[in-house]
Amino acid sequence: MNGLAASVVDRNCRVVFTNLSGREILEDGRILRLRNDALAAADSRPVLADVIAAAGDGDAGLGVSGIAVPLSAPPQTLWLAHILPLTSGARRQTGKNFAAVAAVFVHQTSLESPSSMQSMSKLYQLAPGEMRVLSAMGEVCGISAVSDVIGVSETTVKTHLQRLFAKTGTKRQTALIKLVAAHASPLRRQ
Repeated sequence: MNGLAASVVDRNCRVVFTNLSGREILEDGRILRLRNDALAAADSRPVLADVIAAAGDGDAGLGVSGIAVPLSAPPQTLWLAHILPLTSGARRQTGKNFAAVAAVFVHQTSLESPSSMQSMSKLYQLAPGEMRVLSAMGEVCGISAVSDVIGVSETTVKTHLQRLFAKTGTKRQTALIKLVAAHASPLRRQ
């Protein structure tokens, strides 16, 4: 399975197009497979279908950079699917041509490539405390939960969040999470 696996899917996860690497992954069946002619994670996680359905709402559903969905969990090698909506912006014509709503790019993560958190830390010059808050936000929801996870006061979490918003140009916690996902994307411009 060499190269970036890519498929184009409709709102019901039916594959409209897939490249050679994508076909190899589907034939192998350990990461992705077809179930009732629909693209599905091999371990039956419903989140892939949910994210693809949200892609039908275009950038409003997933943002312009799309979103990453894990297809495996440690201790296995981690595989990610990056879902990019095709129903808005400059990509709208592609979606119209085939009733497609999303492009699905699948790749295996690698220790050699920097994590999204490392990329964000460098790009936005994030302090260690800001990184801990950002990392915890990927695991739990809400200021009090983040406070509990990293062992600081809610006031400290709010201060770090305000600094994160200022440094990243975001205004909401969900926008920060989408930004982290975008930095994990193999489609991101370096």
